[in-house]
Amino acid sequence: MQRNPCAAANNKQPKSGCLPLGTAAVPYIAHVPVEIDFRVLNSADGRVIPYLFHKTYQFAAQSPQEAQDQALRDGIQEGTLAALQSAGVIDSFTDPQTRRMGYRVKAVPAATLAAAADPGAAARGLAAAASANNPGIVGDWQGTYTCRLGKIGLKLHLTQGAQLGDGGVMAMNGTFEFYPLPDNPMAPAGSYEVNGRLAADKIIIAGQRWIDRPRGAGMVGLNGSLSGATLSGKVTGGGCTQFELKRAN
Repeated sequence: MQRNPCAAANNKQPKSGCLPLGTAAVPYIAHVPVEIDFRVLNSADGRVIPYLFHKTYQFAAQSPQEAQDQALRDGIQEGTLAALQSAGVIDSFTDPQTRRMGYRVKAVPAATLAAAADPGAAARGLAAAASANNPGIVGDWQGTYTCRLGKIGLKLHLTQGAQLGDGGVMAMNGTFEFYPLPDNPMAPAGSYEVNGRLAADKIIIAGQRWIDRPRGAGMVGLNGSLSGATLSGKVTGGGCTQFELKRAN
């Protein structure tokens, strides 16, 4: 949070070159980070699908409290849509006439409806989810993730922890080591500890504690899916976008 350099003196007239809000520019410029841990419950099989939403909002505000409230409202709205889309509940579309983006609930397969109607489906689903959360993801992964500075090398070491509740979600721990690549030699190098959660083939990872922090570096998180020997998905934070890792052992 910082004072708005465009705020009008005595709240009467806006300064030259600034856009007013009403009769004067608002007094604060806010940069508010929001992180929300969503968990989408699949009613057909009982799986809990995690999604970690992280974003820093920037806007003008009348007070620090107003900025925090607005950022939380925006984060809940935007993060809920992202979590539902990540879990496969909804998908996005663009209206051909207005060119505006919208969301719709995905069609539910007949097999899923039949499973939901089966009284024993939920219990079997929980067992299947627990089975899916196997040590197949444990070990070493190597690949890249993409940020504003370009592609950065990544070595991710994962260990599996205890089961979290009755939804088949497993705790994960590990280390996140990043390093420059030959085609991006100016990228930083460092490492930090991470923890997260695994539900079926979905994993979320968040930074916890620095091991080796280069000057000016920040931690990022991962929202990914496991498919065979590939772990890929979105990077949260740091202005980064995608990652893709292959099993290294």
